Amino acid sequence: MPDLPVHFLTIVQNGEPFIRYHIDVLSRLPFRWHWHIVEGVADLKHDTAWALHYGGKIADSLHENGLSNDGTTAYLDRLAELHPGNITLYRPQPGRFWDGKREMVNAPLPSIKEECLLWQIDADEFWTCEQLIEGQRLFAENPQKTSAWYFCHFFVGTDLVVQDDAASKHRLNAGWLRSWRYTPGCRWDAHEPPLLVRPGPGGTSQELGTANPFYCEETRNRGLVFQHKAYVLPKQLRFKELYYGYSGATANWLLLQKQRALPVLLKPFFPWPFIADDTQAINVDMAGFDSIPLPHQGEGMVDIPRDISRLERFLESLASDVYPQEPSFTQSDITSKALDLLCKLFLLKPGMKVLDVGCGQGPALEFFRDCGTDYLGVTLGDDDIAACRAKEFRVEKMDQSFLAVDDNSQDLLWARHVIEHSVFPLFTLHEFNRVLRPGGFLYLEVPAPETACNHERNPNHYSVLTKGSWKSLIERSGFLIVADVDYSFEVPAGPDTYWGFYCVKNRSMSE
Repeated sequence: MPDLPVHFLTIVQNGEPFIRYHIDVLSRLPFRWHWHIVEGVADLKHDTAWALHYGGKIADSLHENGLSNDGTTAYLDRLAELHPGNITLYRPQPGRFWDGKREMVNAPLPSIKEECLLWQIDADEFWTCEQLIEGQRLFAENPQKTSAWYFCHFFVGTDLVVQDDAASKHRLNAGWLRSWRYTPGCRWDAHEPPLLVRPGPGGTSQELGTANPFYCEETRNRGLVFQHKAYVLPKQLRFKELYYGYSGATANWLLLQKQRALPVLLKPFFPWPFIADDTQAINVDMAGFDSIPLPHQGEGMVDIPRDISRLERFLESLASDVYPQEPSFTQSDITSKALDLLCKLFLLKPGMKVLDVGCGQGPALEFFRDCGTDYLGVTLGDDDIAACRAKEFRVEKMDQSFLAVDDNSQDLLWARHVIEHSVFPLFTLHEFNRVLRPGGFLYLEVPAPETACNHERNPNHYSVLTKGSWKSLIERSGFLIVADVDYSFEVPAGPDTYWGFYCVKNRSMSE
């Protein structure tokens, strides 16, 4: 290969899973290369200050002490350990934000002390190894060229790509300046748009992007069209909605994914000024090229295990929210009605294994014991355990989301007023699915939101959802809902409602 080293530049914040794509490509390059990765939050200043006009902000949910909070930081640390001669990381001081993206892109330049090809690769921009080889060869064969502009396949969904060749205004799939012939002393005057300048005599400077570039048609003729996975995951839309102030971005993107009559105009879903009125979204199959699949988090050259210590500490901090609830007439009456309907829908036989999750002080355990079942009650409340054992019920202390019960071992799982105490109900429902045998039965009862009792405001009620949300989570967890009942009643505060869902395990989540 011609002796023209390539220095790649990536700025990243919460880059999972996209950031995992690149190292496999770079590792196969036949020329000298170095990857400069600048991580962290950029303050909304200088050329990114425009986002303030739209309500952009740096929410706490976007970072941890100024760095990524989605696993990117740990992945990059391991990556740098494995490739010390080819990868350099740049980060701000702990807790500090970069002074805009311009400071980020300038951070690596003092360490680039050779003439080279400087190639910007955003975390969500995918190039193939063959394209990078061809791009390096193109510049090596044309030493007078200063930069290159490119077309891209701009994704607005997993399988949706932009079509705007005939757009009358800004085109999302054209005009991407991504590589420059770099010499020591060059600097970035801006990042949006990228302006790399070379100092000249007498205080003059030359902007390399417009000096003597390859234009889009020239690079496309060499097969240099990259894939820009800009809007393919909901997390990307949530980030843009907060950081750039793109109001309604997530909801509109979700609506776009449901469209079946393609092509469809993009502007009604993305009403931002940089979207042309006649830009369309089409299915990638209609576009005539193969989409590069996203890496899965945990795939790639390095596998970074999740650090769940923070989750464990968080769950431990919630232990103080547990409180006992003694049986009341209303609760006993609803329990009796729910058990009556259960016996009509499910043939409960002696010897069946029954798990009462969140058994409280045992209002249903007596019934399961008298039916001759092999039952077990589980709860986190020490007072409830003491009350149950005083009645000689079989009960253990156990978290509903981490059941110490064998897979496919239970015939019936009774979960009355427990899952609203879960901080991640979808995960908990998957756990219920795991322990039930195929065809096993689940009874799930939850309080309705926004009643006179304001269940969503209870100290340890973390998931008081709408009925539609519960149904969706139940079905996505592998259950078929065979009946649902509204239990409406009056309390001193006013009307209240509980929802009971009778479900059959439809499939195993391990399949």
